[in-house]
Amino acid sequence: FGESILPPVPFGRATYRYDLGRGAYAFEQLLRFQNVSATVRMNVQRLRNGKLWVVAPVAPTGECLSLLKDIGEVEHLVLPVTALEHKAFFGPFQRQFPSASVW
Repeated sequence: FGESILPPVPFGRATYRYDLGRGAYAFEQLLRFQNVSATVRMNVQRLRNGKLWVVAPVAPTGECLSLLKDIGEVEHLVLPVTALEHKAFFGPFQRQFPSASVW
């Protein structure tokens, strides 16, 4: 996976975690690029073995990774789209969880 053409965002990007019930969570971050902004969402499902299935990873900020590790160990990473807002952060996110399966 290629590196991002977007500027790196190690700081200043808040991550919000929402408990959707039944072991499902949504993580949201605000994506800003010049004069355009949008909310980007990552979905997480706790599997029967207690590990996590992460779909469409967002920027792996310290806050995001901390919120994720609070709910379990990442076992699978899924990139379901080729949209830049998810693809750009997939490589950096994957490096945080090298033992996770990639889909």
